[in-house]
Amino acid sequence: MRYDIVLLSLFMSSIVLQCQADAESGPTQIELSAASESVEWLLANHDYAGQRFVDLKQINRDNAAQLRPVCIYQAGDMRIFQPNPLVYKGAMYLTTVTSTIAVDAATCAVRWRYDWQPKAKEAELKIANVVCNPYRPEVQR
Repeated sequence: MRYDIVLLSLFMSSIVLQCQADAESGPTQIELSAASESVEWLLANHDYAGQRFVDLKQINRDNAAQLRPVCIYQAGDMRIFQPNPLVYKGAMYLTTVTSTIAVDAATCAVRWRYDWQPKAKEAELKIANVVCNPYRPEVQR
C-alpha cells in the first residue's frame, strides 16, 4: 500500500512539473510589464498603456514605400474576426471564431493549429429568410 502512495505521489509531481513548464512557455510578467520597450507584440494593444506603436528604427520615410509582405497566411475562416495577433519569440498567434493558430512570424509556416468544434448544433432562428444566431452579431442571409 505504501509503495502505491509513493508511485502516485511521484506521478502527480511529474504532472505538476510538466504543467508548470507549459505555463512558463509564454511571456513572463516582467516581459509583459516591459512590453512598451519591446518590438514583440505581447498584448492586444501592444502594451499595458495601449499605445499600439513600436518605434522601429529600420523603417523610415526613405524606405517605407519599399515595404512588401514577406508572407500571407489565410486562416480559412470566411467569418469576420477582429482580434489583434500576438507576437512572441518569432511566433505569431492568431485567433478566429473557432481556431487558434501559431505561425512562424517570418515565413507563415504553421507551427500548430487548434480548431474548436461545437458539441451541439449552434442555435439559429430563421426569420423571413434571414438566419439569426444569438451567439453571432452579424446577420447571415
